[in-house]
Order: sequence, then structure tokens, then C-alpha cells
Amino acid sequence: MKHIKHNNMTRQQQLQFDNEFNKELEKMAVSWTNDLREWHPIAMRALDFASALSLNIPQKHYSRLFEQETHGLNMNVVAILANNIEARTPVEMGVNAKKWNDILQLNQRIAEHLESLSKPIRETVAKRMQLMEGTGVKPIIGGLQAEA
Repeated sequence: MKHIKHNNMTRQQQLQFDNEFNKELEKMAVSWTNDLREWHPIAMRALDFASALSLNIPQKHYSRLFEQETHGLNMNVVAILANNIEARTPVEMGVNAKKWNDILQLNQRIAEHLESLSKPIRETVAKRMQLMEGTGVKPIIGGLQAEA
């Protein structure tokens, strides 16, 4: 999932939110579905055209992109792989534009599924950070921002 920007947040609050959100996503997995099973080999092949730098991950985490679990894939890994597919071209992936359209539609379904799974996590993190406001942390998200 791409970096999410919240309007009423300072840069420091944004970084704190993103850090907490990613920590929570790290604990979760996307279950294997037919779409995910079809998508995963494509995502692995797309890694042939990416670097840790282009993926915006530390080199030491690159190997995690190849990890699979019996019940699914880590949510952060799916987000990184989905963003990487989006950055590829039909020529890189060895397909024509029509087939690439089909792949992008599959990738979009994966991204939408990931977003639906991560929405409650995002809301929980936002509420937790809002509660921290009482301990000196500034309000963060528009709809959840407390009145001062």
C-alpha cells in the first residue's frame, strides 16, 4: 500500500502513524485466495526488475519478500509486491498490453482486498494515537481529531 497522507498531521505525526500502522500490518497475513495464488507468481517475477532501493525497503528486508506461510502472505509484503507490479511495464514482464491490463486488474483486486483488511487496523492505530493526545501527543486525523 502506498504511503497514506493524513491532512491534519505534522510530518512527525505522519511518521509515527506510519510506523505504528506498519507494525500492526506486520502481525497480519492475507489468506490465500484464488486471486492471491494467481497473483503471487506474477509478483515474484516482477521482483526481477526491482531493487531494494526502488522498493523503498532496507536491504536486510529484501529476503522477506520471498517468505510464504501456509495460511497466506504477510500484509506488508503483499503491499510492497503490489506496488512493485504497478511500477512494471508489459515489456519488462514479457506480455502484451492486453495481458498486462488483465494483470493490472488482478493486482487492483489484491490491493482492494488488502485495503479492506487494513482499514480496521488503520482506524485502531488512529484511535490509539488520538488517545495518546491526552498524554501530550497532538491530535492527528481529521475525522478522529479531538476538539481542543
